[in-house]
Amino acid sequence: MGIVVKRILVRGFTILPKGASTLRMPIKIDGYYDDWLDKPISYLHYGNKNYSNKVSMLIDDNYVYLYIKMNDAAYTKFNGYNYNFRYEGNQTSFLIEGGDNIGVGRYQLRVRNQDGWTIVKDSNAYITRYSLASTAGFKSDEAEIQIPIAAIQKNANGNSISFNSPNLGPQWVTAVGTSTAPFLGIGISILIALGGYLFFKKKRKQIKS
Repeated sequence: MGIVVKRILVRGFTILPKGASTLRMPIKIDGYYDDWLDKPISYLHYGNKNYSNKVSMLIDDNYVYLYIKMNDAAYTKFNGYNYNFRYEGNQTSFLIEGGDNIGVGRYQLRVRNQDGWTIVKDSNAYITRYSLASTAGFKSDEAEIQIPIAAIQKNANGNSISFNSPNLGPQWVTAVGTSTAPFLGIGISILIALGGYLFFKKKRKQIKS
């Protein structure tokens, strides 16, 4: 029986189990997004669901992985400011830098601590820009990000880490699990897998960089 993750929305928190990144393919941060094909998607927005931004968050023993797809209806450009993570009540904020003044193509970004402006060691991020237009009818930006759990909180075991960015919506996304048994408690939901397949129906596509 295949393993597919359920999403549970509780008081504005989307709960994603730890270990989900190993469902079918590992996450590789390289600006190609087909390894997110079978991963659960959350929708962050301010009131109007037609302007939802798609977010997926996964964790393993060492890293937090984020996938961001800006909405196609409006505000199609990626914004890397105020990427906030919480662990046991403590919040750490990051800036995903380098996506402001770019053309069409695939670009590597920098992850900085918002407090101190230092580059986060062992982090990685990519953005793909499909159009210079930022209005409805044009394909929106995609990005994927890797941040070490240790950069969020020293000695954190990654059992429950939450993410929010006010540029995406007021909701928080939370990944949960145990470091010793990341697959325990993972639910079965064929609808999520099907939805992911339809959303990521393209394979790796070379884009001018």
